[in-house]
Amino acid sequence: MYLFGHVGLSLLLYKAYSLASGENSMRNKLLIATGAMLPDFLDKPIGALFFQTGRWFGHALLFQITFLAILLLVERGYKPYPQMKSDVFILYLGSLIHLLGDLPGLGREVAFWPFYGPFPVGNTEDFLLGLQSPFTVVTEVLGLLVVAILAYLENWDRRANLFAVTIFVLYSCAFLITYSILVGF
Repeated sequence: MYLFGHVGLSLLLYKAYSLASGENSMRNKLLIATGAMLPDFLDKPIGALFFQTGRWFGHALLFQITFLAILLLVERGYKPYPQMKSDVFILYLGSLIHLLGDLPGLGREVAFWPFYGPFPVGNTEDFLLGLQSPFTVVTEVLGLLVVAILAYLENWDRRANLFAVTIFVLYSCAFLITYSILVGF
């Protein structure tokens, strides 16, 4: 999955939760969407530089455990801010949803690093394979439709739309850096 697949899946799952719980805040949508992109924000540029792959430490369960520990420490330091506990959980949940979306193509060497050895070194073909996969194309189209439909039905405000565009631009930059390192222009 890429940007729209991850964000669409996380927003769709949050929408199901919000229908069941009655809680539906734009803040939570932004947090879960941001969390859903964290592994790729880390891995796309850094993993491409050192391992020729877009799946690196951010896609490992060790990262998820470390990320949760850091978030809980930050949350503990901000006791006067009662919303922090919910924010931490939602951000972390987005990051876990990302791994769920990547599960079909996530190798055990990456998911369970360092227990199955070092990260596998990728190549240009590995990176381009994701772009040629029908699964990727379908999930991207469906994710974009989810985002567009939710934005329309829920009448997202200007700040939310600006945030969505900013995330898209940042992700596109990370993707282009990865692409240029692995494939060239």
